Amino acid sequence: MSDVFEEVNDDIRRDNMAKLWKKYGPWVIGVCVLIVAAVGGSQFYKNYQVSQAEAASNAYDAYLTVLNAEGATGVDGATEFEVVAQSGHAGYIFLSKMAQADAFARDKNLIEAVKLYDIIASDSSLAQNDRDVATIKAAYLLVDSTSLEDIKSRLAAVNVVENAFRFQARELIGLSAYKTEAYSEAQEIFSSLSQNAQTPDSIRGRAANLIALLASKI
Repeated sequence: MSDVFEEVNDDIRRDNMAKLWKKYGPWVIGVCVLIVAAVGGSQFYKNYQVSQAEAASNAYDAYLTVLNAEGATGVDGATEFEVVAQSGHAGYIFLSKMAQADAFARDKNLIEAVKLYDIIASDSSLAQNDRDVATIKAAYLLVDSTSLEDIKSRLAAVNVVENAFRFQARELIGLSAYKTEAYSEAQEIFSSLSQNAQTPDSIRGRAANLIALLASKI
């Protein structure tokens, strides 16, 4: 008798499974298809991103090759730069703009170099550190030709305690003070830099040299 009950139960289970599959089977298949498609799409997108990054990297390398060629200037490599720009890769576009500005600075074309550094520094889509580097580079180029107030204004956002480039900013302000004959202010800045244990060694060394020069000015 127990065998009969088991057979009946088996039949009921099979019948229920058949009904369930008939009712929900298409949904199960659909979900499986969606999962497979999602995984495949994700992998395709990852491969696409890698491919785009490689293309942007190659374009950037080609641009650097042109910029660093003997006799090249910041205006060279326009075609290669455009390829980088069209790649849409923010990182390599930033590096290309910085390389172009550096090339102008190397050629003593300070107007174009500062213009590009200022464009980079004002680009809110970039990381703050990248913008700060551009700000510092522009100030270095201008320290011999602009006013102390202009240098202070340019470096105001960098010359704060929490900024990683604050020591470079303070050194530039001190150097501008020295060049504009604001000797007391320059001495105060360089003394502070030389006594601060967090000041990078290279900046502390230059500060000590400036303090020695200031001794005869005050």
